Parts: sequence; structure tokens; C-alpha cells
Amino acid sequence: MRNVILFVVFVFSVSVAFSQGSVSINTNGDQPDNSAMLDISSTTKGLLIPRMSSVQRSAIGSPANGLMVYDDTTDSFWYYNGSAWTEIGGAGASAPWLTSGNLGTTPGTDFIGTIDNQALDIRTYNNLRFRATTKGQLEVFNTGGSVFIGSGAGAADDLTSNYNVFIGDNSGYGSSSGNSNIGIGRNSLFSNTSGSINTAVGVSSLYANGIGQENVAFGASSLANNTDGSWNVGIGNGALYSNTSGAANSALGFQALYSNTTNGRNTAVGYYSLYSNTAEQNCALGYYSLRANTSGEKNTGLGYYALSANTTGGNNTSVGWGSLQGNNIGEFNTSVGSQAMYSNSGGSYNVALGWDALYSNSTGVVNTAVGYYALAYATGSNNTAVGANALAATTSGEHNVSVGKQAGANNTTGSDNTCIGFYAGVNSGGLSNATAIGSGCVVDASNRVYVGNTSVSQIKGQVNFSTYSDRRIKNDIRENVPGIDFISRLRPVTYHYDIDEENRLLNIEDTYDWDGKYDIEKICFSGFIAQEVDEAANEIGYDFSGVDREGTLMSLKYAEFTVPIVKAIQEQQAMIVEMKTENETLKEQMNLYRYRMEQLENRISQRAQ
Repeated sequence: MRNVILFVVFVFSVSVAFSQGSVSINTNGDQPDNSAMLDISSTTKGLLIPRMSSVQRSAIGSPANGLMVYDDTTDSFWYYNGSAWTEIGGAGASAPWLTSGNLGTTPGTDFIGTIDNQALDIRTYNNLRFRATTKGQLEVFNTGGSVFIGSGAGAADDLTSNYNVFIGDNSGYGSSSGNSNIGIGRNSLFSNTSGSINTAVGVSSLYANGIGQENVAFGASSLANNTDGSWNVGIGNGALYSNTSGAANSALGFQALYSNTTNGRNTAVGYYSLYSNTAEQNCALGYYSLRANTSGEKNTGLGYYALSANTTGGNNTSVGWGSLQGNNIGEFNTSVGSQAMYSNSGGSYNVALGWDALYSNSTGVVNTAVGYYALAYATGSNNTAVGANALAATTSGEHNVSVGKQAGANNTTGSDNTCIGFYAGVNSGGLSNATAIGSGCVVDASNRVYVGNTSVSQIKGQVNFSTYSDRRIKNDIRENVPGIDFISRLRPVTYHYDIDEENRLLNIEDTYDWDGKYDIEKICFSGFIAQEVDEAANEIGYDFSGVDREGTLMSLKYAEFTVPIVKAIQEQQAMIVEMKTENETLKEQMNLYRYRMEQLENRISQRAQ
């Protein structure tokens, strides 16, 4: 009875039609569609298929191929594919990919792509845009050959043979006709319009570039303000940040050439190198090198802090840690070596080669220092030092020349000195116009020239040494040179040298030894004792120039002895002439006496007969 009632309700509530084996439900008597076995029409209700849990679904015995149920455990439709249950449109791991996102995926197992030997295409507006080939290439298809990835990337690009690559939000946002540009990073090449062949990598790199060509920017905000400058390379955060129209600049390092705007042909490599630069043709390599330079041009700074304080000085060359570090306005300086010319500020036309060479020079000009610590404390000008520690202690002295290790090392305020040779120098810091030539030669008085050290036993030359003796350069000429009176007081002696005592008295620290150093002590010399010669001259009131009383040791100028010797000879000659005249007179008198004697003898003989 229950079944009958249900059938009656079904008949009265549903309009059923049959046509050629097809059934329609609720179609108001219309024939069912010929392609459907069951045609159901409704605008207010849906179709419910069997609902069950995953356990119940799995318990269905021998499910038919294509059997469908709704699994209320997974909230998805399932069908049997002949061998296993498969989820349709659900969020489970075996569900197909959804445009609204998927859950429960497994990397390496779930993917979008093909499993046969076919490429994967991506289309928009039914136009092929992107293809992943079976060989792994990623191909982009558009008329301009450009690639844009990111919101607003290449927004203004007309896609007409531009070959641009913009990756990052608003990268290449304003680019319209520029071609062959690469922008990677948010806002990179943001303002570019017609600029071409630019490469920008980093947030806001080449941000303001409009028409600049062939620039390379790597790093956040590198070349950020460049508008029309071309052929620039900025690598490092903030490198060439302020550059607008400067061309042919190269900056490598954090904020290298940061302040440069319109000037070109600069090269900066290193953290903060040429940071403040606004000039041209400078080259900086090293941390803080030429950091403060503003308007100075044609400078080269290579090394940590090289020329770091330079502002307006130009044509300087600095190579080495801290070399010319303090230079500010000095020009045409060349410094090579760690801390060479470290303190120079306004000095110009100086050359320093070697560690700490010309270290203290600030305003001195035209100095040349070659060698470790050469002219290290110099503040004067026109000095030349070649050799380790050469003129090392010189401060305000000027016009000095020293060549050799520690040559002129003791000089401080003396000027116009020349020291040539290993340890050649002066024994007092204030001597002037002193010349020492030879290894270990030391001058102990101003206005003197010494040749050779205390071991020198001979000084030879092809010709005699000449002394100026022109009448035109002599005043107050007098004939008052003593002769025999002076010469007769001299005591010629022989002697041997004691060079250790000589070096001690001359304050020479002679620790260097070599074969033959003491050979001079074996030689028996002939000469005078300076003190005795001086005493002899004083006894007769003779201001004898042959005695050198200045300096630590008294010395004799043996050539000066020629004059009193000549005078003595002249005096002797006068005496000889006088004696000869007297002799002639005596001879005449003797002859007269002989004649008279003969006459007397003749008379006596005649009388005797």
C-alpha cells in the first residue's frame, strides 16, 4: 500500500515524458533531448546523487566504471575509473588543479605541466604568450621580444621590437620607446622613456633615467637620479646615486661617487670612494679613497684612505694605505707607499715614494723623497732625499740633498746640505751648506765639503784641485805672510791614525764593518800636528788659514802651507842674493889685496937684489 501511495505522489508531482527510449522529468510535457537518456528541468531545485562517507564509499562492492557519489567526508564528488575512486573538483591531494587555489598538495608529486613529450603553453586573449619547451627553455612570445614580470613592469612599453626585460614591481614603468634595457628590482628604470641598452639590478636602480644610454647599475638606488647621463657603471648600494647627466663614470662600492651629478670620466672603486666628488677625471681605488674630493680634478688615489681628505687639489697621484690622506688643496703631488705624505694638506709639486716618506709634510713644496721614512718629518721645501731614512729627521730645513741609506739622517733645521753615500751626513742638526760625499762621511761644520770616511787612506784625481784665485774677487790684499819665522817653528812628524777614537770624537756610530776598514792604521803618515801649527802661528801673530779650528777635530789645509813656504824661500833667496853680493864684494876686495900683495912682494924682491 505504501509503494502505491509513493507512486501516486510521484505521478502527480512530476511531469514525465518518454521519447525513443529517453525520459524527461518536469519538462511540462516537452520531449526529452535526443542526446540524453534522462532530461530533468528545474529553475529552483537541483539533483542529489547518493551521499555517503569515505568509509561507506570504499565499502561499495564491485563499483561500476563511472559510478559517482558525493563523499561528505571530503566534501567532494568522486567517480570510479574502473580501477580506483578519483576525486572531481575537490581540494584533496588527488583533486585536479583549481583556478582558485589548492590544498594538500605534495611538492614533487603535484604539478602543473605535461608528462608526455609536449611543450606547455600559456595564453592570454587566446594569444600565445609563454612556452616551456621539453628541453627546458622558457620562451616569451610578443612582437617586441620583451619580458615583463611584476605589477606595473613595462607598463608603458609599446611592445614594438624593444627587447626589454623588466622584472619587479614598476620596473621599467615609464619605458616607451627605449630598447634592449634590463631592469631587475622594484622601481628599477622606473622613469626610463627612450633610454636604451641600460642594465639596472636593484631596488630603484636607475630610477630617474629617462634618455640615458648604455648605463649599468647594480645595487639598491645605484644611479638612482641619473636622467640623461650615459656610459656610466654603478655597482653597489647608492653608487653614483646623485648622478644626473655625468657620463663615462665607473663606481664600484657602497655609495661610491655618491654625490657626483654632472661630471664625467671618474672611476671609483671601494666603500665611500669619491663620495663627495663633483669634478672630472678622478680615479679612486680603495676604502674611503678620495672620499672628500669635491672640485679637484685629475687625481688618482689607490689604497685605503688614499687622498681621503682631498677637496679641491688636483693632479695628485696617491698609491698606498693612507698616502696623501690629509691632502686638501695641494696639487701635482705624487705619493707611493703606505702613509707616504700622510699629513700633506696644501703642499704641492712633491714626490714621495716609500713607507712614511714625507709623512709630516703639510705645506712644503717641491720635495722629493724616495725610500722608507725618507724626509718623514720634513715641513720645509725643495728637499731631495733618496734612500731609507734619508733626511729622516729634517723638519724646517730646505734645499737639502741626500742620497743613500740614512744619508743626512741627523739634519733637522739645516739647509743647503748635500750628503751622498751610505750614512753620509752631518753630526749636528743645524749645519748649513755642508757637503759629505762617501760612505760614512760626516761633516761637523757649516760651509764645509768632506770627501770619504775615516778609513779613506787616499784621495786621487787625474788633475790637481783648483781654487778660485782671480784678482777681481780679492780685497784688502797685503804682503804680510811670514816665511822662515813661521816655517822654522813647525815640527814635521810621522804618525798612525786611531780611527775608533776619531769616530768617537766625531760622534759617528760606526757599527758597520768590512774588510780593510782598519788598513789606514797600518800606514805611517808624515805631517804636522794641527794644535802645534796653530800655536806656532799664534806665537808670531799670523792668522794662518791653513789651520781649520771649526768642528770637533782640528784639521790642516796642507795646500795653504805653500804660501808661507814660498815666502820662506823668497826670504832665503833674498838672503842668498844679499850674501852673494857681499861675497862678490869680498872677492873684489880679496883680489885687490892679492894684487897689492903681489906688488909688495915684487918691491921687496927688487930691493933684496
